[in-house]
Amino acid sequence: GCKTRSYPYGHYWNNAGMSNDNQDKAFFAIMGSAPPRTDVRYIAIFSSGQQGSSGGDDSANAMSGASDNWKWSTNENPSETRYVDARSVAGKFYNDEILPRSKTLALTVWDAQFNHMASSGEKADTLEGYVNYLNSKVYWANIEGVVLVGSSRGGCLAMRLAKEIKVKAPSADFAVGSVDGVCKYTQSELGTRNSKIDNPIPAAPSSYKAYKTNLASEFSDKDHFCIFHLVGGQEVTGLALGVRAFTHETCSAETCALSNNGKDWYKQQWINLAHQTAGRDYSKASITIDPMVQHIKDCKTRFGWS
Repeated sequence: GCKTRSYPYGHYWNNAGMSNDNQDKAFFAIMGSAPPRTDVRYIAIFSSGQQGSSGGDDSANAMSGASDNWKWSTNENPSETRYVDARSVAGKFYNDEILPRSKTLALTVWDAQFNHMASSGEKADTLEGYVNYLNSKVYWANIEGVVLVGSSRGGCLAMRLAKEIKVKAPSADFAVGSVDGVCKYTQSELGTRNSKIDNPIPAAPSSYKAYKTNLASEFSDKDHFCIFHLVGGQEVTGLALGVRAFTHETCSAETCALSNNGKDWYKQQWINLAHQTAGRDYSKASITIDPMVQHIKDCKTRFGWS
């Protein structure tokens, strides 16, 4: 595992029970430099989706800014330089300094190893590893805001990690973004179940559907959440394995929202894009990247982050 090759963070996942193989495949980096622990007021995490069937691929992603073919043999060279794509949500967040770098721990996750076919226990271990890592970088009582954005399995990670971090930082506010986020309904992950809503866009293929969940029962303290989900609903594998995005159970119109105390805490927009296109194609920025960046800015304004 990572710990055997002197990687600085592998033990956080190892202590959580993550397998050595998954530790070796996982990949994330701090954008810029980490502020002193005492100065951190914001956390921002941008995640790619699953990297191939077993998590060993290296694909580009428009949320995290990962480039194609980013992996290398860490046995031969423990580190190499990689750049976050400036066109991505992560790139725009950092370069535009939407939140001050001096107070923000910003991470880009190119292989989260939060894979669809992993057991519920393995997924819980992975989430625990991320929280363990953050424990070493922040003082939870100081955290004012958390930004979590991802596509596909990264979208499910963003939703679930928000819930885990909320336990540690109960007074923090959360800007969460998911692009065609995929959770496993046979594990009732994020409350998903085997009941679907058709993509309501007239031009969308009839095969585009999403699994229902009751997000109102998944998130408490709704006044602290500002969530945006773009949903396409294409079956991801092309093999009829039932791998597809989630939707709130009442969101059968092209746009919908859930409100609490007069404010929308969850907004959903159906899109007519194939799954990989939604997460990777920069030519669709006006449908995916731009609205997600604007969402973060809107949440910042709502919560008064500065």
